[in-house]
Amino acid sequence: MLSLLAVNFEPQLRGIIIVAIAVGVLIGGTYLVVGTNLGARLGFLVVLAGLFGWMAIMGSIWWTYGIGLKGREPSWQPGEPTTIVRSSDLLDDAEIMLTPMQPSGDAVADAAAASTALQSEGWMLLQESDPRRGQAVASADEIIQKEAEEFALG
Repeated sequence: MLSLLAVNFEPQLRGIIIVAIAVGVLIGGTYLVVGTNLGARLGFLVVLAGLFGWMAIMGSIWWTYGIGLKGREPSWQPGEPTTIVRSSDLLDDAEIMLTPMQPSGDAVADAAAASTALQSEGWMLLQESDPRRGQAVASADEIIQKEAEEFALG
């Protein structure tokens, strides 16, 4: 029994065990009900005939349509890329802003000036609830973290 505990039940063996238990409960429960009324041998034959009949009906339906289980059709929906630049002095280097901006050293004032300059040039401020903002923040955070690790290494 202890050697059975050493077997890793993830993921293939677990799936096989779940299917075997489900089939055993489905067919076994039906057999118990039918077997108590018709007897052991005749009940087994009736349950087996019902199982094969059900499998034949399902097989013929899937064979007729030739599609099996089918979900929604995949579709391509292009979207605009979203970028977040966190440092105001990089806006000139990336050529995002048409007018040059000189950082003053105060992060709050620089952020406010960059925000008004970008909005005046036609850039859109994304709300916190906008899903595009969440995707862009996640992408920017990953890049910033990688660059921070590279700069820390020298």
